Amino acid sequence: LIELCDSLIKKRKFTTAFKLISYIESLDDESYKIKTEILLTGAKLFKAQSDYENAILAYEECYYLANLNEDYRLKIKCIVSISSCCLELSDLHKAIVYYHKLIDIESFLLSEI
Repeated sequence: LIELCDSLIKKRKFTTAFKLISYIESLDDESYKIKTEILLTGAKLFKAQSDYENAILAYEECYYLANLNEDYRLKIKCIVSISSCCLELSDLHKAIVYYHKLIDIESFLLSEI
């Protein structure tokens, strides 16, 4: 269903994509993987509609879940997406703050090697 929603977003069928996301959320699955995929898809939907503030909120929630589960791949994906939304909103300060978080993650990962 998530893949279908992604393709609907690419085809700019936002109303149908939103209904599908709402349906998926109603299934109330507590799985970390599914929950983060729903958040990412919702954030993509908001971003595609140029609703950057809601996209940032969804990406930040996903980032929070990634922090709890130490999912560095997802953390990086969320940070880059949040930064790009901030740049679209001309919020350079917030974009720089998030890019600094990338540097912190990189230095942590390099110290683990």
